[in-house]
Amino acid sequence: MLAFVALFAPLLAVARGFGSGAPTMACTGMTPQHSPHGWQTVPAPFQLTTDSHTYTPGAPLRVTISGPSGFKGFMLQARSPFATGSNPVGAVGAFQNLPASARTENCFSTGDTATHVTGHDVKDSITVTWVPPANLHGPVALTATIVAQFSTFWVGVTATVHQGANHLITG
Repeated sequence: MLAFVALFAPLLAVARGFGSGAPTMACTGMTPQHSPHGWQTVPAPFQLTTDSHTYTPGAPLRVTISGPSGFKGFMLQARSPFATGSNPVGAVGAFQNLPASARTENCFSTGDTATHVTGHDVKDSITVTWVPPANLHGPVALTATIVAQFSTFWVGVTATVHQGANHLITG
């Protein structure tokens, strides 16, 4: 019996998925650890939208994931083109005002990633608030991974927001 458990326990760990949200090991590539499944290569049937196409540093911006059919999981980051050694993807800002079906993950800084709480509930849409840092400038790509089913997910669903014209840093 012990040999059976030793042989099959690693397989169970790989197949279980992460019903409580994206794990920190997914922070850089935003790829679900849903072995042996890969992401979809057709366009996502989901949209990532914002209240505005521009942001103001330090001011909240609402971000919504939605689509014609429900989804079970998601991972969302705001990424600037200014990556550093400790933050190789340029994740910026923090997510707030999440519904009960979502939580934040501290990938590179406090609250810089939003993810689902449970992968069992189907969501038609989810809206969160992103707060950019006060010193941010330049374009930001809101980047999501969206999971419809364990074996059906899309990586790299994006919406780009630009800094508002009256807040440009010159110099």
